[in-house]
Amino acid sequence: MTVPSMTRSDGWIHFDQDHRHTAGACSTTGDLIDILDAVDVPIVVISPEFTVTCFNRAAAELLGFGPSNIGRSPADMPLLRSFRELEARCAQALATGAASRYDFRDRDKSYLLRIAPYAQSEGRLTGAVLTFANVTAFRASIEQAIYEREYTKTILNTVTDPLAVLSCELRILTGNRAFYTMFRFSREPMLSLSLGEIGNGALDRAPLQERLKSALTEGGEFEPFEIDHDFPGIGRRIVLLSASRFVLPGGPENMLLLAMHDVTHRRQAEDELRDRERRIRELINALPAAVYTTDATGLVTFYNKAAVEFAGRQPVLGTDQWCICSRLFWPDGTSMPRNESPMAIALKEDRPVRGSEAIAERPDGTRVTFIPYPTPLHDASGALIGAVNMLVDITERKKAEEAVQRLAETLEERVAQRTSRLEEEIAEREKAQAALRQSQKMEAVGQLTGGVAHDFNNLLTVVTGNLDLLERWAEASAPARRHVETAQRAAWQGARLAHQLLAFARQQDLRPEIVHLGQAMGEYESLLRRALGEAIEVTIACDPDLWLCRIDPAQFENSILNLAFNARDAMPAGGGLTISLRNVELDGSNGPANAPPGQYVLVAVADTGDGIAPDRIDRVFEPFYTTKEVGRGTGLGLSQVYGFVEQSGGCVDIESTVGAGTAVMIYLPKTAGVAAGRERRSSLAEALTLGSETVLLVEDDQGVLEVVTAMMEDLGYRVLTARNGVEALSILERGEPIELLFTDLVMPHGISGGDLALRARQMRPELKILLGSGYSARISPDTATAIAGLPILGKPYRRDELAAKLRSVLASGDGLAAMEIRPGPSR
Repeated sequence: MTVPSMTRSDGWIHFDQDHRHTAGACSTTGDLIDILDAVDVPIVVISPEFTVTCFNRAAAELLGFGPSNIGRSPADMPLLRSFRELEARCAQALATGAASRYDFRDRDKSYLLRIAPYAQSEGRLTGAVLTFANVTAFRASIEQAIYEREYTKTILNTVTDPLAVLSCELRILTGNRAFYTMFRFSREPMLSLSLGEIGNGALDRAPLQERLKSALTEGGEFEPFEIDHDFPGIGRRIVLLSASRFVLPGGPENMLLLAMHDVTHRRQAEDELRDRERRIRELINALPAAVYTTDATGLVTFYNKAAVEFAGRQPVLGTDQWCICSRLFWPDGTSMPRNESPMAIALKEDRPVRGSEAIAERPDGTRVTFIPYPTPLHDASGALIGAVNMLVDITERKKAEEAVQRLAETLEERVAQRTSRLEEEIAEREKAQAALRQSQKMEAVGQLTGGVAHDFNNLLTVVTGNLDLLERWAEASAPARRHVETAQRAAWQGARLAHQLLAFARQQDLRPEIVHLGQAMGEYESLLRRALGEAIEVTIACDPDLWLCRIDPAQFENSILNLAFNARDAMPAGGGLTISLRNVELDGSNGPANAPPGQYVLVAVADTGDGIAPDRIDRVFEPFYTTKEVGRGTGLGLSQVYGFVEQSGGCVDIESTVGAGTAVMIYLPKTAGVAAGRERRSSLAEALTLGSETVLLVEDDQGVLEVVTAMMEDLGYRVLTARNGVEALSILERGEPIELLFTDLVMPHGISGGDLALRARQMRPELKILLGSGYSARISPDTATAIAGLPILGKPYRRDELAAKLRSVLASGDGLAAMEIRPGPSR
């Protein structure tokens, strides 16, 4: 189509013949051209035939137009090619006479296109005007605002405390997810509600409303408010409310941010703490010893009832310093300044003070000799906050000691010295012999488990029982008797081997006592020096305040000897052996990796020998593993130490450097109580005696059952047999006269020998009971406690041992030991 046009000299504004009248709207055509060209909004005029009739300079710059675009379709413009509905939208504007807007994107820019029809003076629509607006920055700002709103919303919803924004009329404007959950509301229904309309009146409280309104005023503050309420969404809670005023930029009014913090668990913890403190105070008041506490400056802050009796007066809180007593004296009777008292030293030097005696004088003039135990107290950060002191009255003990001392001074000094030397020599000789025998036993430990040792003991019981019976029949034949005696010796060697196996398997029957290990080491010292020889220099260092341990003293002595002999073998040319004993506290960051946190006594045995290579040290506790040459040692010494310590509730660690020596650390748990006295016990052989009573024998091993039955019948007893607890209970229920129940401890079918003993005693309180076992590791701790007083005959046993034990139980009250009988489920 030929388009007559009027073109300005620069060629940017064009009019065809039909639209030339539009220029007449202005005073001149040039004025119209200048006006359109000055507008920075791109403008394109479209004819009804969907062709370009004119455009301004801004459109030329945006669309890349030139004179050649006049009369062409606007869809050919690169910017508008993606807007496929452009022609239809222009036709719609011409048909309806209504303008419309459309958004479209081109690469990374956003545009707003407005299509508006225009008409001639007579009102006939003659085209459409397209205007373009670059809204990229505007869209970006909108998207940023949306992002920031969603970001803020997400952050608020991650806060676990309920949050809400309140208007100045205390109506809900918005809230986070935790707030809607607490009141079991969705967002929309909750908006614009007042606080009194939600949560079953949880926030409809006059004092709370007053505080919130006060916080809305300039300079007003909200005092935290606590409520205890059954909230619809989370149940009963104790909630602490806080509020702060804020004003949005350009906002018309003040608003409040209401925060609700759940303090239920904190309040419960505070109640529990107060209750615990009350119980502790009651416990301290129940103690017979005087106990009091001070702050960091030494002023008394608490005392128990016994402290009043000890001091002979009522202590004055916050006034009395260092001590609750009126006057203090040293043991020699000289006056003790209060600022030099053990309590003052403990606070000044921040350490416990132990072992110092003192004398206190009451207001009535009476004096008390006592031992104070002041201990500093610290807060969670380790800062000193005070101290606690326990005063142990030893007045009567001192009087007794003085009386004993006066009595001892009246004895002949030379007789006392000679007797003392003889007793020490005898004790050392017996100790050396016992230690050597125990050490030699450990050389024969085999690589077996506790269960195998149990079965082995049963087999040995059968063997030794039959050999005892054969021995009687072979008395007339010397060769036969020698064979029987040889077999008996072999059987008892097997019994000793089984016992050592149980030691490694931590299933041996220990005889624990409360022991002061420092005193025990003092008893072993001379034995060690003689056993190791003059080439080994032995040093023993012991903490003076060493804690007590609950262990088997014989097994501990055996362990020390094993370690000492290993050290001696590692120093063939001589060297040094150091044994140190001290208190340690393990918290998981120190000590062996498998040691539970707690208080232990550390026994460290260190030598200056050859050391152990790193690739071999991990195996030293394995049975039969040894670093010695062939023919020297069996590799069972450290295995026995490991088993004993583990069974005693402790743990073992080892460190070694090749060429520098080895150190074995034994950690034994601290215990409370008083150390047991060490007594020497001798065993006396009992004469073989016969019997005629009825014995119920319970044994699950058929071989053991047969041979023990034969031995007891040979001894004159009437024997009833059962292979398990169920059969034994059935026999007891028949009411047949039975004087003694002799049962194995470990049995099948859910009823152990211990359980059977408990039930039998319930059925027949007068029934005497004897237990027999190769080991007792399979019985429950409760059952072991209940049967602790009953006599036990260890397997294997010989005919004369069986006879003596049967007579001992039947003739004495051992088999009637008291038992803690508790009803339990039938099994």
